[in-house]
Amino acid sequence: MSDTGGGHRAAAAAIAAQALRLRPDAQVEVVDAIAAVSTFWRGVAGLYGPITRRTPWLWGALFSAFGGASGAPLWQALNGAAVLSVRHRFLALVDAWRPDAVVSTHPLINQGCQAARVLYAQERGRTIPFGVVVTDPVTFHAAWIEPKADMTFVATNEARARAVACGAPLERVTVAGLPIHPEFFDGSMAPDAARARLGLPLGTPVVLVTAGGEGRGTLPALVEALLNMAPRPHILAVAGRDVAAETRLRARANQVEDGRLHVFGFTNSMPVLMAASDVVVTKAGPGTLFEALALGKPVVVMDALPGQEAGNVALVRDHGLGAVALEGPAQAANAVAALLADPAARENAARAGRALSQPHAAREIAQWMLSMAEGAA
Repeated sequence: MSDTGGGHRAAAAAIAAQALRLRPDAQVEVVDAIAAVSTFWRGVAGLYGPITRRTPWLWGALFSAFGGASGAPLWQALNGAAVLSVRHRFLALVDAWRPDAVVSTHPLINQGCQAARVLYAQERGRTIPFGVVVTDPVTFHAAWIEPKADMTFVATNEARARAVACGAPLERVTVAGLPIHPEFFDGSMAPDAARARLGLPLGTPVVLVTAGGEGRGTLPALVEALLNMAPRPHILAVAGRDVAAETRLRARANQVEDGRLHVFGFTNSMPVLMAASDVVVTKAGPGTLFEALALGKPVVVMDALPGQEAGNVALVRDHGLGAVALEGPAQAANAVAALLADPAARENAARAGRALSQPHAAREIAQWMLSMAEGAA
């Protein structure tokens, strides 16, 4: 994986944790491959967060130019040239770990992994199975597709069609859902137990608000709209890596006399935060979206990256998973209020979300990885 956005590491951690539950004797390593092979390319990959947070229109333009099926050949050529400069470092990384299987959860390392396993087979006489896990569920970038991967795991039927259009062989594409950490399904994560852990009162609405791992500058305005709505829910606000937003929210929390605002930065507590919630308000990022769906939480999508997350917005609309509110904080707060006032609507959204999300994706991918590893060992 690579630490650009929270979803790539989260997917890798989910698969690793599930693999160890299936085979406690396995050795599973989560490696930031870009950081390990190149300081320069780590810097390039690190631009994702600032670009998507400050100039999302620029990301949308880049995605339109290179991200679709028509841009796949050009992207493969550009990325292939970049891989030439680091393929021997990828080989050194493989040599250091000597894995029996490799699974990638980041698009910028897939061609590098493929190049390394070709070199490894030539120079070490051993072929390593290689799988790709696409962490964008619908409109993903063409960079994700490495046609020579042994298996490409996607989240939806829409993503499978796109993968094939971008060059993946149909017989090597599996619709598995998005990998979610098994902690989200632990019995201790029942709503009442989760609220007790957080010190939240029972019987009071709880709304989780998050803008993804990289955060989003609009979060304080959204939280303010939720604080002023009726009913008066407890609000769990996750700012991610957006330190400025977190600072503003903590200052605001000190002013809320009834203690209804609870603020978090980048956190590993999402399983308990989500379990405690009645509604999840989020940008259309895939990780949080599918975690909420798997737990049967209605979602309100309040923001989306152009291009990359457009399909996720359509997914929420088309499958009745909650509400889409892209016109500002007031619209999002109204959507939350409507869901809180309508238990039947929340239940319908919960049922649809569980059906779509395929909650056991991490187990299916981990089983494939272990099976391939055993065959290669």
